[in-house]
Amino acid sequence: MPEKTSAFFFNSPACDLLPSFTGHAPRVAARYPAANPLQSGWLSGGEFLENKAAVVEMSHGKGRVVLLGFRAQFRAQPHATFKLLFNALHWSAAKPEARK
Repeated sequence: MPEKTSAFFFNSPACDLLPSFTGHAPRVAARYPAANPLQSGWLSGGEFLENKAAVVEMSHGKGRVVLLGFRAQFRAQPHATFKLLFNALHWSAAKPEARK
C-alpha cells in the first residue's frame, strides 16, 4: 500500500487517542494530514480532521481490534483503502506469532 493515499470521508469518526486504562496502548496505523485534508470535492470543517487518527489498532483480551475511521469498503472509495479492511480481517484470524 502506498505511504500516502486518499480515503472517502463522510460523517465518519476521527480519533484523538487517550491514554489506555488497560495498559494496552493504542497505535495509530493511519492519520489524516496535518493541514488541508481536502483532495477533491468540497469540505466543511476540515480543521477537525487535521492530524487526527484515521486507523487505530490495539490489544483487547487475547485478540486485536482495528478501528477504521472511514468507509474502507465504500463503493466510491479509492481501491488502495480496501487493503486496510482486508488486512484487518486477515490479521484477526492470524495466529498470535504472525500478528507482530
